[in-house]
Amino acid sequence: MASEPAVALDFPLRALHDNASIERAELPRSKMLPYFVGSGEYFKLNPITDIVLLGSGIAGFVVDLNLNNIKSGRTFSGVPYNRDEVNSFDRWAMKQYSRSLDITASVFVGAATAFPLALFATEKHEWITIFTMYAETMLLAHVAKALTKSLVFRPRPYMYFDNYPQKRVDSGDWNNSFPSGHTTMAFAAAGFTTFVFATYFPGSLWNIPVALGSYSLAVSIAVLRICSGNHFFSDVLVGAAIGTVIGIGVPLLHRIGVGKSSNKKSNDKVSLAASPAGFIARVRF
Repeated sequence: MASEPAVALDFPLRALHDNASIERAELPRSKMLPYFVGSGEYFKLNPITDIVLLGSGIAGFVVDLNLNNIKSGRTFSGVPYNRDEVNSFDRWAMKQYSRSLDITASVFVGAATAFPLALFATEKHEWITIFTMYAETMLLAHVAKALTKSLVFRPRPYMYFDNYPQKRVDSGDWNNSFPSGHTTMAFAAAGFTTFVFATYFPGSLWNIPVALGSYSLAVSIAVLRICSGNHFFSDVLVGAAIGTVIGIGVPLLHRIGVGKSSNKKSNDKVSLAASPAGFIARVRF
């Protein structure tokens, strides 16, 4: 009985080397370009998306300047407001003004907004993408809370007590209670840091510490804003909601289109072809 011809597997090293050389030749020659566009594997900068986000933030900032000028014209009669007129949901947490807790909250906000520095653990060519998204996040969070403050007239809790800070009254800040700006910015930073870090490092053991650290700071700031007499309970709740939506929403918008082109490319990395000598497997790097 005639034996069947053996099937040989041929893995030509020269072909693998040539394919790898072609792939390297197709890379951009500019060494600086990857730093501006990033890898595109996690987040993508898009001219339309970024122009709309930045433009909306700048336009909102200009509108707020005009609205704030109108609001600052309101005056205080000099008589503390009646605490009995405050809704029961907020009345229980009303506090007199505390300068030390007010300063502490401001220091904590600085730490909270700097927490995204943890994202420097990513590759350098991702830094500009992260910085752009974070700048958009902070701008939109600032504009959202500022516009809301300008549209809503709500005296701060310390205006319901006799020892209200006269300097705050003179500066016109006494009626900017809703929402809490400190809380908005802190939760925007926390949402941004947690979402972006988890996207770059899925399954990392550092995801939980980063989330706990950033949100612990944000919650602490919300508590300090209440205890310092600057805000009602509902002020910090709304501020936390606004900040979280913007902090996660901005990087989420930059996830649009991620993976579409890379999936097509990955399908072509391994190919199998027949040859007179058997089968040839090609792997592209």
